[in-house]
Amino acid sequence: MTLLRAGEQYKGRVHVYLSIFDRNGKNVGFHHRIQDLVLTPIQYAQAIAGAFRYRMAVRLNTGEFTVAMTLRDDLSREIGTGVKKLRL
Repeated sequence: MTLLRAGEQYKGRVHVYLSIFDRNGKNVGFHHRIQDLVLTPIQYAQAIAGAFRYRMAVRLNTGEFTVAMTLRDDLSREIGTGVKKLRL
């Protein structure tokens, strides 16, 4: 993420894409959010250390799923993706 200093804060913007697949690989959910980031100097230090977290609430039935989350930086257009299997 590209974060620019603005006074005592660090600001940026990311696009968050969440895709959810059932156990058969069928896409059962897709969400896109644009998230403006405003970090304090302490939060900025934590983010640089790799401790950035993002939360998004979604509803799912019980079952086995694969969740893929992609972040796209609005300024640099860099992309990062994480994939996780889960069972509810």
